[in-house]
Amino acid sequence: MTNLISGNWDPSILASLGLSNNHFPPMRYAGEKVGKLRTPLAQKWGLNPVPVISCGHDTQ
Repeated sequence: MTNLISGNWDPSILASLGLSNNHFPPMRYAGEKVGKLRTPLAQKWGLNPVPVISCGHDTQ
């Protein structure tokens, strides 16, 4: 469902499925920082506000 050249959702495939990129979250690369652990949760678990990193694999 993605375009390997653009690295984004492939509009022609999505259109054939009756979908648009608005149905999905923004594309993220593995290892990309997407935020940080919110302070209340960090305090609850005794952690610092650590970064939240996108991870996974293309088969997920």
